[in-house]
Amino acid sequence: MTGKTGIRLAALYGHPVSHSLSPAMQNAAFNELNMNVIYLSLDVSHDHLSAAVEAARGLRFLGFNLTHPHKQAVMASLDRIDPQAERIGAVNTVINQESVLTGYNTDGEGFVRSLRQDYDFTPRGRRIVLLGVGGAGRAISWSLSRESPEELTVVNRTFQRAREWAGKITAQALAWEDPRVAQQIRRADLVVNAASVPLRLDAGLISEGTLVYDIVYGQGMSGLAGKIGGRGARWADGRSMLLHQGALAFELWTGRQAPVEVMREELFSPEPAAVKAGRDVAEKRKGSDGTSQDREKGENRCSDS
Repeated sequence: MTGKTGIRLAALYGHPVSHSLSPAMQNAAFNELNMNVIYLSLDVSHDHLSAAVEAARGLRFLGFNLTHPHKQAVMASLDRIDPQAERIGAVNTVINQESVLTGYNTDGEGFVRSLRQDYDFTPRGRRIVLLGVGGAGRAISWSLSRESPEELTVVNRTFQRAREWAGKITAQALAWEDPRVAQQIRRADLVVNAASVPLRLDAGLISEGTLVYDIVYGQGMSGLAGKIGGRGARWADGRSMLLHQGALAFELWTGRQAPVEVMREELFSPEPAAVKAGRDVAEKRKGSDGTSQDREKGENRCSDS
């Protein structure tokens, strides 16, 4: 995969994908390591997903990513599925090894890395509310549930879907219209919008010190971000998660360490002021030895995910 010949392809399959920052980020990584790989974003409708998967196999793609609405549907077209992705019920990364397609899920681990490395937030002992249990929401909540939070609540428009998933990860399930949702958000340390649309939320529900994380990126300059900041809370958009899940995907495809800082520079330059402010607070809250001084708070728009 190096040198001047033998170009390999990698891609993002989704609908729509014109907004995606993944090609710029991944191509920067391939270029940094002098790898002869080109990453494309391809708009693939549901009806053409199986054909697109076979095209990736036949054209010897290095691999591909999946975003909305394909993370669950793609599983039927793959040869193998990693056990964790199987349990989550969603795939966001596929590797092609000798025409054998294997599906993985890097969303959850990427999200937790984002919390720790970019926002100085540790899920252990925290109260967490997650909105949406689609492909990304399932992966994120799966990983969060394994971080020993004090309380994890999953909220979904279809309550039955939320309840079934909550039973698999030991979480509380609520429907969107349940009045208890507002109560849970008020007392939360972390509120995650894992739906495929930008977060719409009454900023008055957000408490001081809460981290509000919208995986739909590009919303950092929205009015909601400013209102949340004015209440002493922090805002994160989905580029940090995109960075870390993308780095994990890169490592699966190549077997090499991802150049994370090169990928970060591509994603965060220039950085919206509201998002930068959230990251700056995290930096200030780190001790001089680089460790977190954040208290365990048992005291007191576009997405590739």
